[in-house]
Amino acid sequence: MFFSRHPRVDKTVIALGIIALFIISSFIFLVLYITRNSTEILHRSSDIQSDREIGTTPVVLTPEEIVVEYTQQLSHIVAQLKSGDEDLTLTSIEHTLFSVHVPQENLSKHLSVSIRIRTLREEGNTLSTEAVQTEVISLISSLIDS
Repeated sequence: MFFSRHPRVDKTVIALGIIALFIISSFIFLVLYITRNSTEILHRSSDIQSDREIGTTPVVLTPEEIVVEYTQQLSHIVAQLKSGDEDLTLTSIEHTLFSVHVPQENLSKHLSVSIRIRTLREEGNTLSTEAVQTEVISLISSLIDS
């Protein structure tokens, strides 16, 4: 009675065995994933190192140069708008506003103008083209003047 020929396996032992198997297989999968991606990381780091060997250095602009570049970019947008350039869209203006270096003192105003232009782009069907164009010109001109 105390010793039986067919001992019973407890359900908790089976559950713990399944959990342990899951943890081990997850760990193996993670190690394989990391080792496969490590070759890509090594290739990227060698590309970065070869760029350094070539002598490419990042462009560092002084605050005065940033102001000049900023004013030139915005003046170019206003000139295109005034000339009636049909290739110029609110999306391209928005892209230019996000890609240009902004002087420290104009950050908040630049952000508010960018948000207003995005709102104009979303409201494009409700306003006339001339109204949108004059508002964008006034918004960007206010950035140039400040």
